[in-house]
Amino acid sequence: MHLAFSNKDILSDMVNMNKKTILCVKCDSILIKKNGKFRGIQRYKCVNCATQFQLNKKKDFSRARKKLWYEFCFQYATVDTLKGRYKKSEKWVRIKPTASYGS
Repeated sequence: MHLAFSNKDILSDMVNMNKKTILCVKCDSILIKKNGKFRGIQRYKCVNCATQFQLNKKKDFSRARKKLWYEFCFQYATVDTLKGRYKKSEKWVRIKPTASYGS
């Protein structure tokens, strides 16, 4: 199945992508079209080679949560120490353990 895209559609999509240049992962083309979302992640399709790809993948933070919880409870790490170690805000450090195990 061959899809035809006009230059106007391609250019308008490129402008709408906050001026970030997205290249095809297979052929390095800049002719990229948005191709819906899958589980909240934007998908793209290359006009040249028809490769479908996504840029950002959602990460599972369960291992980080467990490690943070362990350090906080059993190694007596303070919030300030964890803030520096994980390079995150105080809010992130305080919310992550409770999001995993409850308060």
